[in-house]
Amino acid sequence: MPQKHNSEKIVDWKRRRRKRRSGIAPISEVHATRLAWAKNSEELKLFSDFIPVRLVTLIEVFVREAVQDLVDRGTPFVERAEPLVKGTKIDFVFANSIQGKLISLGDIVAHSISLNSFSQVLTVFEILFPGFRGGIAAVHDRWVTEIEGKPQTPIIGNIDKLCSTLVRLFELRHIIVHELPVEKPYAVSELSDFIRISNEFIEATDWFIRETLDKDSPLTQTDMNISASASLEMAEKELEAQLKALDHLKVFESTILMKNQARWSEFANSIAELEASQVEGGSMYPLVYSSSREYAVRERIEQVKKWINGEEGEVFA
Repeated sequence: MPQKHNSEKIVDWKRRRRKRRSGIAPISEVHATRLAWAKNSEELKLFSDFIPVRLVTLIEVFVREAVQDLVDRGTPFVERAEPLVKGTKIDFVFANSIQGKLISLGDIVAHSISLNSFSQVLTVFEILFPGFRGGIAAVHDRWVTEIEGKPQTPIIGNIDKLCSTLVRLFELRHIIVHELPVEKPYAVSELSDFIRISNEFIEATDWFIRETLDKDSPLTQTDMNISASASLEMAEKELEAQLKALDHLKVFESTILMKNQARWSEFANSIAELEASQVEGGSMYPLVYSSSREYAVRERIEQVKKWINGEEGEVFA
């Protein structure tokens, strides 16, 4: 059986991961691991090797998804990411996958980086965010301070201890997975620290990225709903402007164009309602609905731009 090309592996990886916001799944999984270990550490001792392997996997997934999101945002991260992909060959299969929107440039960068050690993790983030280590050492949880009213305390208690602990965690994962040692290369009592430190790193990095990209990002569900609605409104206005430009060019007969747009809008609305139905009656409904419809609107904008530029066939010229 022929070996899968890397681009096919990336597509499969994205299909298995599904739609998500970078950081949410790894953070929740670390919390779940911490709770399970705290409640059942005695019963789980036989399976303690799972903890280091799981934690490193969560960190790796978090890093790759963060890198993908950052690069796909464009400048300055595309330019900064260049050293991360030196030597990566972009062949026809890759180019075709990008053209067909199966994978993005961010996907390629994220799956080209090596994350076999924690020093490599730090290097990746230092390239994308110069001064990263100092940044995560100082970052705090805005929710704790702004919503819960607690004192502003760094998420990471001791950055040097965090780094040395995660260096050891990555080394242990390698030993456990590749060497099958007769005796455990760690004390079971260390596992709680590994979980706590992994949680600190992922949460601090997630907050650092959010604060760097959008210092005033919404925290409460109400604020998120309002922000998503405002973002959708901006996208709708942009689409309206593009449709007016297209209509002015007389590429299509105006009545037919407007009828098509009404049908498209009805379809986009039904998709948004379908996706939001998963949280029907909950406070997240407006957020999911607005996000889904905005995604469709922005795809429609790109389609209209292609019609304006004559990129979908000379019959439109």
